[in-house]
Amino acid sequence: MFYSIILFFFLVIIASFVVYKKVNKFFIEIDTLKEKISDIRKILLKKEVSKKNIKIVRTLIEENPVSSISILELDSQDIKGYFKESSNYSNIGLPEYFNFKVILDQLDTLITQEISYYYNSDKKSRPENINSINYKLLSNKDGKYDWRPFELIHPAIYIDLINSISKK
Repeated sequence: MFYSIILFFFLVIIASFVVYKKVNKFFIEIDTLKEKISDIRKILLKKEVSKKNIKIVRTLIEENPVSSISILELDSQDIKGYFKESSNYSNIGLPEYFNFKVILDQLDTLITQEISYYYNSDKKSRPENINSINYKLLSNKDGKYDWRPFELIHPAIYIDLINSISKK
């Protein structure tokens, strides 16, 4: 019994050490990226667009290129997962408690066919014939009379669009 307790604590110490090394490596990478971003920002704030500064910015970017994947390289489940994230549903600056992930997931399980299947043959009730199907928001920029209209696509139509994009 005593040896099993010692073995358990030894395994916990090893596991915590491995996790610590990975987390520490991650933070070191973040720090180097922050330094590169601050170097680029300093160059851009000088507002001197010379060939030397362009070369410096290019080398800073090329040393740690951001990996990007085309949507054409993803499978249908990855496409659905990407577009169902709340941050990809809307790029309007909304508070954090506006999380659309739950409703998008629920609609994805409910909508099994194309959205036009759920409407009767009456063309007036179809989504493409309704002008106010999306939700309109007004945002005030300066607190006075400068209002900007934003529009959120209806979640059911958005899920239907995702399903049609991600068809195999």
